[in-house]
Amino acid sequence: MKTHVLLLAPVVVPLLGAVCFLLATLRPRLCWPLTAWVSPACAAVSLGAAIELAVTRSGHGPVTALGGLVRADSLSEFMLIVIGAVGLLATAASPAWLNAEIAARRASARAAAKHSALVQLFLAAMAAAVLAASLGLVWVAIEGTTIVTAFLVGQRKTRQAVEAAWKGSDSEKTSSGAVAPSASFGSRPTACRKGGPPRTSTRLARKPIHKA
Repeated sequence: MKTHVLLLAPVVVPLLGAVCFLLATLRPRLCWPLTAWVSPACAAVSLGAAIELAVTRSGHGPVTALGGLVRADSLSEFMLIVIGAVGLLATAASPAWLNAEIAARRASARAAAKHSALVQLFLAAMAAAVLAASLGLVWVAIEGTTIVTAFLVGQRKTRQAVEAAWKGSDSEKTSSGAVAPSASFGSRPTACRKGGPPRTSTRLARKPIHKA
């Protein structure tokens, strides 16, 4: 039972933190000062659970939970520790940075709470991708990180932010195989000829070569 709790904590704890921040958006001015340090606290709990899981399971075989949907071995435990450590460093610096943004009127308390909720959802999706025992669940978790990242990048809602979010999500989908590349080396496919391969055209004009 204890092992199952430690196994699920890196996913469940950030989800609970995200719910806390989403509730804080209802009354952000009142709730944000009280919930600012919830994010690093959740990251610390997740990291502690990952470390304890690695220590208690050292020298043992893989462990599963939720009917085999979740699985952890030595590599998974190491990745959970890495995710927890990076998440703790990032979230520990977030309250001071977000408070500075609020003081400079570049962000609101509601935006800070939404940002923290998205970070927690990202950490939960990352941990789920590491612990998933099937390729289907891994794909769902990776797509979850892509969606959350798009919202994080585009949260300022400027033209540059939206463009960066769109390009980032598109490149992540392409790298994961969700979107097949339509061109290669600057070429794009055109109409297919009968009985032959598709022709390609390119926008890159070759410079003329001048003989000496």
